[in-house]
Amino acid sequence: DLKIDISEVIVPHSDRGSAATANNWIIPAGFECLEENGCYTFPYFKNHMMSVPFLETDIKFPGRKALVRVPRYRYAYFILSDKFLYDDMFLDIDEALPGFKVDKGMACALRSLFQLSPKASQFEPRLFSNILPKLHDPESLVISIYIRTMKSDGNKETNEITPLGQKSLNCAISVENEFRSSSQKRIVWMVVSDSPALKEQIVKAYNNTSASSGVTREVLVTGAEGNHTRGNHANMKSFAEGLIDWYLIGEADVAVSTQDSTFGTTAALRSNLPVYEIRKCKQRVLIHKRGEKD
Repeated sequence: DLKIDISEVIVPHSDRGSAATANNWIIPAGFECLEENGCYTFPYFKNHMMSVPFLETDIKFPGRKALVRVPRYRYAYFILSDKFLYDDMFLDIDEALPGFKVDKGMACALRSLFQLSPKASQFEPRLFSNILPKLHDPESLVISIYIRTMKSDGNKETNEITPLGQKSLNCAISVENEFRSSSQKRIVWMVVSDSPALKEQIVKAYNNTSASSGVTREVLVTGAEGNHTRGNHANMKSFAEGLIDWYLIGEADVAVSTQDSTFGTTAALRSNLPVYEIRKCKQRVLIHKRGEKD
């Protein structure tokens, strides 16, 4: 059986004070989940969109009623309107969870739950020494760019920047011009893709180039092979590389993402980042009003 040790990549937050105990989700050694002790296990649905109702799931704690309808954030930026979150769906949520804001809910929850493990550098040696310091530089405008080619599992299928890739980069350049302030002396692109070859071509073409504002642009990538974490590549390495890439997308100031992938958009939601989809290079709306079009 496949064994994944998530604590090799992420760990509970260490800077939450008294909340650290409540948010400590590490399973103790030898723990056994028994229903008589109030512990329940739930099945994993392979086809999320078809098997699980969008707003309400059929997963329930025995003898308990849900406190409130909870937003399903994964498909909130999806291109189909029946997956949107609307402003009238969660009017009662503040009563059950005082202070909860739907637009910031995923960021509030996930940023409270975990941080990168010190052990994560075994999967990306430059993670703490090079990549994160550059993403956190207050004098840089950081743009994360996620390009899903659908040709994952390490295929080196291109020796040039694909049309999809170029469209993503053109959008990133437009975002540069919109977001950069005079106090930002550098532009950093954090490029994540399931195509190592595409990442390589983007570094060659755009790293250490001048942006239209005259500042230098730096392109960062990880060594991730872009493998999907199932099938032949269901292993700890693929899992760790994917989770690190997902985490790094959320360490930017703004995200540009392939519109039909939830990998990039949920990564941006972790930090409540503005999200631009490449189709029209337009900022996506998270909470919709009835009758309005995205």
